[in-house]
Formats: sequence, C-alpha cells, structure tokens
Amino acid sequence: MLSCTKDSIEDRSTDYVTIPDPIFEKELIELGIDSDGIVNKKLLKTDAASIERLVVFKKGITNFKGIEAFTNLKRLYASYNNATQIDLSANTELDTLDLSANALTTINLSANIKLKKADLYDNLLTEVTGLSNSHMLSYLSLSSNYLTSFTLKNSSLKHLLIDNNDLVSFDASLAVNLKTLVIYTNKLQTINLTSNTKLEVLRVADNKITDITFSEHKELYYLSISDNLLTNMDVSNFPKLAQLYGHRNPNLKCIKIHTNQDIPTLSLSNYQQLKVDCN
Repeated sequence: MLSCTKDSIEDRSTDYVTIPDPIFEKELIELGIDSDGIVNKKLLKTDAASIERLVVFKKGITNFKGIEAFTNLKRLYASYNNATQIDLSANTELDTLDLSANALTTINLSANIKLKKADLYDNLLTEVTGLSNSHMLSYLSLSSNYLTSFTLKNSSLKHLLIDNNDLVSFDASLAVNLKTLVIYTNKLQTINLTSNTKLEVLRVADNKITDITFSEHKELYYLSISDNLLTNMDVSNFPKLAQLYGHRNPNLKCIKIHTNQDIPTLSLSNYQQLKVDCN
C-alpha cells in the first residue's frame, strides 16, 4: 500500500494567480486563455504570461485582480466595465491601455514606462499618478473625469484630451511637442501656452478664462475660445489659422488679425469683429 504524506504531494499553488471575479475568468476561458476551462478563481501564470493582447470590452467586470500575472501584456482593451481600481504595476510591457468608461477613482501608471497611448476617459478619476515616467507617451485621454488640477511633464505627448473635468489649474509647460489640446468645459480662469509652440488644435471653450497667454503658434489652424470671459484676443501670429470660434465672450468685441489674414471658417457673436487694429 502506498501512503502519501503532506510533504510528498507537490504544492502547485504558486503556479496560479487568483481571479476572484467570475465574469473576468469566464471571459479568459472563452478567449482560450484559461486552459483548464473551469471557473475556479485561478489561472495558470504560464497561461497569463503568454498573452500580449487582451480584449475584454463591455463585459461587466468589476475586479481585474489577476491582471498582474499578464507580465508580457502590451495592449489592454478593457473599456466599458465596472472596475473601481486596477493595479498595473506588474504590467511593465504595456504600450496601449484602454480603461475608458469604468469607475476608476485613481490610477498609478508609474511602472508603465513603455506606454504610448492611454484612454482613461469617462471614469471617476480625481488623481492620475506616474505619468511622468512614461517617456514614450504620445496620446492621452482623460476626458469626462473629476480632475481639479493637472500638470503635464511628458515632452513626448502630442495629443491630450482633458475636457469635461473640474480643472482650476493646468500646466503643460513641459509638453513642448503638444499638437492637440482639448480642454473645454472646465473651470480654468487663465491658461499659459507659451511653451506649446507646436499646437495645431486648441479647444478651450466653456471655461471661465479671462486671459490666454500665447507665443508665436505658427502651426495653429483650429482655435475654439467660445463661452469664456475674454476681453482681448490677438490671432495675428497664427498664419495657418483656418477655423476660429470666438462667440459668447461678452466683453470680447474685437479680435486682432494680421493685415490680409484670411480665416475661412468663423463663428462670432454679432457684437464681435475682426480688425487689424483693436485699439
């Protein structure tokens, strides 16, 4: 008769990662990732480590515990779920992240230094940390969150969408390669864009802005400043400007342009006009 002792039985618990959310595990099974095919709250780490791209869109997942085992994951598409938190500190290969339309309140991306694109719009975010480590980040969406202040330190970033927040403070002075800034529907009173000379698209409508500080933005072709509190505006240094939306600034009567400057698409209130001399 053979007898087995506790010490003689191989302990394989370290081969697995815990997956507490049954919906998440079911999706991993349907995708052929969870090789045992059973919803049992565990996933072989080797199964997870073999995956570079994971798509779990609109599945009702509330808990992404276990994602840490996906150590070679490069692209995570997990929008339209119900997650309130996620730990991506072990997912150091990530270059594309889509967690839009979840219920995240904070996120730390300090370990994700290879990120190139991050979609975090339509969450409950009040804080985003670690972005300054992402030296390859090119596109970032933080629209429709609850951020009150934001400082951007990424010189690599080209496109930032941060509209529909509660921003009263914004600093993009180190984002010198920024081409697109969408920051409408916030609570900003001033904004300084002197370092962002490569801007092509700027949308700052629906704030409380009384002053915008520009430099020579020779690439700017789209400018939306409507629904603010501006008293003066000079666009004479924007030679490529093709679309200008300046309506509903009650005290902005005159917008200064350069001699013979042509702006094909205009939206102004009936009390506003373009003039070479606004004195």
